[in-house]
Amino acid sequence: MRNNNQQKLFDAVPIKDIEGRGQRVLLKDIPAPYREEFLEFMVGSTYEKLDGESAYFVYDWTNFIFWKFP
Repeated sequence: MRNNNQQKLFDAVPIKDIEGRGQRVLLKDIPAPYREEFLEFMVGSTYEKLDGESAYFVYDWTNFIFWKFP
């Protein structure tokens, strides 16, 4: 269950469904200042490029939100 701050941030970023590969969030869609914090949070983690944009698993985005707003 997400608290209000968690839900607002989660809802602010569109989720991309990648057929056969799950869901991703694009780095460019994450609002500042959270974008930079998310990048720091993700150091050493896996991401992929979708149409030239950095894309991260929704699972990682959710973990960041729960870390940021416990």
